[in-house]
Amino acid sequence: MKNSLALGFVLMLMLAACSTSKSLERNLTKISAENPYFMGLSVKYAANGQSLVGFNQDKFFTPASNVKLFTLYASLKNLKDSVPSFEYCISGDSLIIKGTGDPTFLNDSLHLNSINFLRNKKFKLYLLDKGLDDKLYGAGWSWDDYQYAYMPEKSLMPLYGNTIHIVSDHDSLKVSPSFFTGSVRPAKNGDIARDLNENIFYVPASNSLVEKRVPFKTSNQLVADLLSQSLGAKVTLIPQNTKRKFVPFREVPYDSLYVKMMKES
Repeated sequence: MKNSLALGFVLMLMLAACSTSKSLERNLTKISAENPYFMGLSVKYAANGQSLVGFNQDKFFTPASNVKLFTLYASLKNLKDSVPSFEYCISGDSLIIKGTGDPTFLNDSLHLNSINFLRNKKFKLYLLDKGLDDKLYGAGWSWDDYQYAYMPEKSLMPLYGNTIHIVSDHDSLKVSPSFFTGSVRPAKNGDIARDLNENIFYVPASNSLVEKRVPFKTSNQLVADLLSQSLGAKVTLIPQNTKRKFVPFREVPYDSLYVKMMKES
């Protein structure tokens, strides 16, 4: 008798779940028909992988921000040290550095030790003329998003997040880093924007506060020039040499980097 009651209860739960699933799928179909965006949902039992709800689950989707969660999890599991701000090699009175892709370098106040290390006056500073073996933008990025802060160029040594910060308030204009102040041009209307192919930035006249962070086009020479201004010392590009041995300069804990990146994304 007890077994029969238990079996009946399980059957009722299964029927209820089935009914709920069908109802949810009907609602999703209706919502999808009434809206222009593409949507889908897949819910499965964790224990056996059986599908509970499926709507467009077999269609291809652009994963977008969901991938960041898997990247974060993989990073937390595998990266146990601190972020290498850069790699360096000392040869006589020369300090040679190369980038490590740290997206926060000169983009916050986390790199005080790194900056002080580079400001050591007993060294002449050199930057390894090495590029990133990758495209400037990730796959799927819209070509006209180049002037928005979420789409800076990828590079081996990003500085200031490869963006500049422009604040226009009536007759006052502030550009950070100030290196780009001479590259700002007045615009009659529209939003703060950048030229497609070069670092020319347009700021419309306004009687109110206008503020925007805009990506700049980067290069190894520009990185050397920006470092020169920031450090108050000349940084010169130097050709690659496979015989040099570089070691990382670590400072920022990885979790500090993750907090900043996940919050902004």
